[in-house]
Amino acid sequence: MRYVASVAALLVCCVAPGPAAAGGESATFRGSCSLTGEVRFDPGLGATALSTTTHARAAGHCSGVLTLPDGSDRRLDDVLASYRGRASGQQSCAVGTTQGWSRLEVAGATVRFELTETRLGAVAVIRLRDATGETTVAAASVSPSHDSLDQVLACARPDGLTRTPVAITTTSTP
Repeated sequence: MRYVASVAALLVCCVAPGPAAAGGESATFRGSCSLTGEVRFDPGLGATALSTTTHARAAGHCSGVLTLPDGSDRRLDDVLASYRGRASGQQSCAVGTTQGWSRLEVAGATVRFELTETRLGAVAVIRLRDATGETTVAAASVSPSHDSLDQVLACARPDGLTRTPVAITTTSTP
């Protein structure tokens, strides 16, 4: 169970519109994405909650409506996308709450988010807020292809769980 919690923490860091405004005008996106990647924790997660920074990178596909900064809309169908995020907060292998920023690169445009994540055990709920104030909810979990025993053992090591593969699914109304 602890390993799933760590994966959730990773997802939280990746989808948020905090520093979004700092990079100029941002596109917005309404639709769904299915992404896989990796989350890194510094310092590593263990049994005790510590102030931790999470970095996430993922890639996959998105479908929906992309609105460019000039207001024009583009319909996307299963288009390649990449995601990066960073969040900080109190985290352990079992629980965590983080805040940060993230960005989604899709169809040549950048969508920036402020991110908040709440994780309990294997479930992480991530709220991504874009430049217009619209919120998308994401679910994050440890990648199904990963051996869960490795996660549990990593949480018990002195350096803790420092990275884990993650699967992220987002859905919003186009």
